[in-house]
Amino acid sequence: MNVGKQLKNLLERENISQKQLAGDLKLHTSTLSGYVRNHRQPDLDTIAQLAAYFHTSADYLLGLSSCQTPNCSLTPKEQRILAEYRQIPSAVKPLFLRILHAFASMEETSV
Repeated sequence: MNVGKQLKNLLERENISQKQLAGDLKLHTSTLSGYVRNHRQPDLDTIAQLAAYFHTSADYLLGLSSCQTPNCSLTPKEQRILAEYRQIPSAVKPLFLRILHAFASMEETSV
């Protein structure tokens, strides 16, 4: 895991100081400094907090992905579809998914 390298990149990208980030997440500055210098590893709760703070994925923070945004593997069209799906009322989502599954199950020649 190279959380420190990823944190450095995110801090630079967002132009945020370690002191500001530590304050925002209610971490001691020495704890955050340990993460950035790879002398300490954050626990899962802290990884989740950091990912939410920077709008990135835990995989990126842990160095498992070079993708900084959670949906970067989606095309812009797929991202729009996902955003629209999230706007559907919860009670209607099961029906929508059944309809979507029916369309996905159709053979290409029957369209």
